[in-house]
Amino acid sequence: MLNRMFPICLALLLGVACAIPIGGKTKYPIDVFYGTDLPNREFTELGPVEVQSKRKNPLDSRSPNGRSLAGMSQEEKERLIYELVIQAQETVNAQGLIGVDYKMEMTQESTVYKIMGIAITYEKK
Repeated sequence: MLNRMFPICLALLLGVACAIPIGGKTKYPIDVFYGTDLPNREFTELGPVEVQSKRKNPLDSRSPNGRSLAGMSQEEKERLIYELVIQAQETVNAQGLIGVDYKMEMTQESTVYKIMGIAITYEKK
């Protein structure tokens, strides 16, 4: 039993299992750069874009030890990033997004998941 629990405990201590990372290997119609990553070519910022998803919290949204069960799967994050990409393309004709990040705001009644970034266009050579 102890041998089975050790990897789980170690992962929790190191923070490995605490969150789903936002920068998967999913390909989008435009370039998507997460956090502080930037493209290798010159670009101009067009402005911020944001999408959100609001979910009502179920009455039993806490585990028996009192911790919140709220969270977003990798598939849900990828779907929101895709919506962000489409919004950036349709509103400002973006060729990419930089600074893409994820945020969760939780109240007793609901959880709001936000994906935001800055739309960019590449400089012509």
